[in-house]
Amino acid sequence: MTLSAEPAAGDQGSALAAGVEEASARTRLRLRTVVFVLENVLVVLLAAWWLLWGRFGHANGLLVLFLYCFPSEFLIAPLPHEPVLLYFGKIYSALTVAAVSVAGTVLVEALNYHSFRFVADAPQLRRVVRSRWIARAVGLFQRWPFLTLWAFGLAPVPFYPFRFLVVLARYPLSRYLLAILLSRGPRFYLIALLGSAVHLPDGLFLAVCAGFLVFSIGPLVPLSFRRRRAAEGAPTQPTPAT
Repeated sequence: MTLSAEPAAGDQGSALAAGVEEASARTRLRLRTVVFVLENVLVVLLAAWWLLWGRFGHANGLLVLFLYCFPSEFLIAPLPHEPVLLYFGKIYSALTVAAVSVAGTVLVEALNYHSFRFVADAPQLRRVVRSRWIARAVGLFQRWPFLTLWAFGLAPVPFYPFRFLVVLARYPLSRYLLAILLSRGPRFYLIALLGSAVHLPDGLFLAVCAGFLVFSIGPLVPLSFRRRRAAEGAPTQPTPAT
């Protein structure tokens, strides 16, 4: 009787531990879902504030510049950021423009980090995240993570792929934000300094905005087109006969 009772007690203990772990996982998922939703609501509210502030209120230029970081830097944002720095470089000192912009950018990148981490851990995307080419990209990134972030954050290239990589590589948030600060700060300063020296006309400013917009979302267009063609060319499953 004693020997048979001990395995039963062990099974009950394992089942209880598994139930507690499952309940804890569900609680963590709910909490992360709430945080994810609140972060996105915050970005939407700040973007709306940026739009309405200049339209209905007496816009403080630096506040508008700070709020513009949210629609232009959040996730894969289509709005260009650099032309706005050129424009504000005509009004404020390059150091002021860089300081305000980098403060907003660091805050947005912290939100990006948590948002991408939530999406990457979703069960529906685990197979994609574990694919061979993503694993290879993560492996290359992990060789020189900080130097890579600093170099591409300073260079005039799309940065959104690295928002995925830092999450997939489990790179610490503090180091990621430090790389953003040290790369975007000098970049924003140089762009604002160029704006103060060149003084672009408004028409040319709009053309530069359009050019940056095409450059930022251009790599996404062929990818979307290939996915659509692949979906259209995929064979359909025959319906079973009744």
